[in-house]
Amino acid sequence: MKIRKLLAIMLALTILGVISIPVINAQEPLFTIHMLIRSGYEEDYATAELIKEELSKIGIDLIIDKRDPASIDVLIWDPDTYYKTYEEGGWDTVIYGYSWKAMGALWWEGCYSTSGLPPMGWNLGWTDGRVDYLLRKGMETYDFEERREIYNKFHEIFMDEVHKIPLYWRTYIAITDADLKGYDVNLQTYVWKNYMWTYDKDTVKHAVNWEPVNLSPLWYDGNTWFIGPIYGSLMRQMRDPELGYIVAPDLAESYEISEDGLTLTFHLRRDVKWHDGEPFTSADVKFTIDLIRNPETGSVLYGDLAAAVKSVECPDDYTVVVHLTSVNAEILVFLSNYHCDILPKHQLEAVPPQELKTHVTNTAIPAVGTGPYKFVRYVEGQYLELEANPEYYGGEPAIKHLIFPIIPDPSTALAAIEKHEVDILSWSYGAVFVPEVARLREKDDLNVIVSFDRPGFQFIAFNMQHPILQNKWVRKAIAYSIPYDRIVNDVMLGLVEQANQIVPPPHPFYNQELPRPYYTYDLEKAKECLRKAGYPEWPQPAPPETPFYTYLLPAAVGVVVGVPLGYLVRSRRR
Repeated sequence: MKIRKLLAIMLALTILGVISIPVINAQEPLFTIHMLIRSGYEEDYATAELIKEELSKIGIDLIIDKRDPASIDVLIWDPDTYYKTYEEGGWDTVIYGYSWKAMGALWWEGCYSTSGLPPMGWNLGWTDGRVDYLLRKGMETYDFEERREIYNKFHEIFMDEVHKIPLYWRTYIAITDADLKGYDVNLQTYVWKNYMWTYDKDTVKHAVNWEPVNLSPLWYDGNTWFIGPIYGSLMRQMRDPELGYIVAPDLAESYEISEDGLTLTFHLRRDVKWHDGEPFTSADVKFTIDLIRNPETGSVLYGDLAAAVKSVECPDDYTVVVHLTSVNAEILVFLSNYHCDILPKHQLEAVPPQELKTHVTNTAIPAVGTGPYKFVRYVEGQYLELEANPEYYGGEPAIKHLIFPIIPDPSTALAAIEKHEVDILSWSYGAVFVPEVARLREKDDLNVIVSFDRPGFQFIAFNMQHPILQNKWVRKAIAYSIPYDRIVNDVMLGLVEQANQIVPPPHPFYNQELPRPYYTYDLEKAKECLRKAGYPEWPQPAPPETPFYTYLLPAAVGVVVGVPLGYLVRSRRR
């Protein structure tokens, strides 16, 4: 009986010795976050894959979720999901991009303070009283140097707080026929008003990748900028050979700003007619601005213009006086925006404002305009056609016909321009042509325009109400984990530059004092930031190594003692 007990003990020691050999398992990540990627934006997906790889090295598990762009826009802008995390049916992070006007800080206040829409600005939940103050002050002075100083401070806070991580300044790629000269990718919307094209043909086919959702300036969105040649605005955006991008008079001949900055007086051109022959007057300007300011209209620009404009007066047919609620340094840029294209009072005044969005002038046939081109026809799913206005006050355009073939698929569009079935592919196709740039540049019959001096940047946005991501040190850790060089060179093939703020150097409010680059790829700094955020060392340090013979000792004892004992037991039984 005693021998049996001893054998059992020896067997137990043997088993214990074997199972005591340690098994090193992969450690759990510190936390998991989800990143939304818009389907069709393969460069964003490739970027996200690189970021996922690097974040895994510091203990952050990144799950990539590719969805259609419309559904992502709903998640990050809809008040119902604005603050919800991914697990709650909202979002954590997203790779996204913004574009700005080339000559000012229009929409910075709306995007980065709490004064815009939706519930607390377009800032994705970021609130900072310093930023609110600076961006408001930047709008309240017309002094350029004072504004530059204000926006320099804003950029410093923006980069330090890193509520968005700038990846690179966006590249705008346009492809045109080699014989078409003067196409400005940075002024695509306004190019027809700036007489910048020369061509040996009287027809230009300009491929677009979407349907014109709205035909009225009141509801223009990214899908309908090509209606712009039909209309004129008080001011226009253009490139001056010496001054760069500026705002200049268009339907206005000149203007003055009162000494207190609260009144703008515009003197209108007297040689302008609507496309139906009716004279253009100050009543049309007042009618349009009042429509935009009327909440019943629901115009895209309502929130901006209603807050800025107190009232509009027309002392005579060719004078417009705009009274502001406060000094607004961007008011001229607002009035040059295509959402402020002037509409004909004589054609639309009988339509109730609340019915204009469903009116035929927004759904089928645009209202008459004063611009260089007249509307001819729109065939849904196929093309939109315009023709030159021979009575245009700036002179009849050299290009007699503008046709916009609707080609949603980028590869089909690329094949079309290589076969010279179209004359222009605009930057609206996004960065999908990046892999083709080197090959296309070898073709003598095409002109490839690559530009980054139109303000815009690609970034990682954070849901700032997320319990983990609202910690600045976590955001900094992610910023230091991004392989910027690989994104710039491998994904974007060197056609972009890493961004150190929201605008590139050509912009008038670029901060020259910020480090360039501001964030670099540095996993040690990333780990340090996570420690400052309160997270433990990852991976956890391995326990002290125990000599391997330690684990074999019980087994050896079992063998050395157990075998002889077993032999003795067997002998006694015999």
